[in-house]
Amino acid sequence: MTFIFKTLFKGLATVLPVVLTAYLIYWLTISIEQVLKFIITAVIPASYYWPGMGFLLGLTLLFLIGIAVKAWPVQQLLQYSDDLINRIPLVKSIYSALKDFM
Repeated sequence: MTFIFKTLFKGLATVLPVVLTAYLIYWLTISIEQVLKFIITAVIPASYYWPGMGFLLGLTLLFLIGIAVKAWPVQQLLQYSDDLINRIPLVKSIYSALKDFM
């Protein structure tokens, strides 16, 4: 009986990270699509919208943000906001942990 449980646990430990990662990617893609679909259909008619435009807009926005981060004024603004966030006790802990994770 112990052999069966150990084998099942090994299988679960192997499959679970892959399945959770795939689900997280799926969930993020769907969420981004839903949020940005609202923005896109506010700008262009809904008849011109096709699935995936929200995801492409999200990638484009991330790319533009990546370019903007290299600009000196944006770096100064990010440094100021980073200093401000690091003054708030509970938020500082969460923010620092997420920043270290990234």
